[in-house]
Amino acid sequence: MDIASILVLLALAIIVVGFIGRPLIEKRIASVTDVSRYNSELQAEKDQILMNLQELDLDQAMGKIPAGEYESRRTSLVARGAVVLKELDRLEGVTPIVPAQIEGSTGKSAEDLETQIEMEIRQRRGKLSEKAAGYCPQCGHALHAGDRFCTRCGSQVHVAEAEK
Repeated sequence: MDIASILVLLALAIIVVGFIGRPLIEKRIASVTDVSRYNSELQAEKDQILMNLQELDLDQAMGKIPAGEYESRRTSLVARGAVVLKELDRLEGVTPIVPAQIEGSTGKSAEDLETQIEMEIRQRRGKLSEKAAGYCPQCGHALHAGDRFCTRCGSQVHVAEAEK
């Protein structure tokens, strides 16, 4: 080996070591705040409550628990779940809208607000129905207008099927 190839290898080695060692040198550690830890705990509790509700419903459907006990357990789980969801909303900065608050602050009645919400829902559903253009005959995946192939399974879609 000549001196030029040794220098090239040495330069590459320095670049690789620098690239790999950069995170260790910078010591950027993702700090976990108390708020993010609390949010994570609430998310885990929400998941646990949902899983418990599913298991409880399954046990009731299979006849493993009496109806009275089922109702009391379900009521307590749903109440705890509501508390957890409200706390998660509070942490994320989402404030719940109460119709009585809206009536007093904006001058709109609850009926006007409901009408406005219904109109927005119809508009959004209209936009969704414009996008959807049927389903794939192979896998059932939603197709969009102009699709000639399914984006999930890749099967060819006939124009008549995509427009259904």
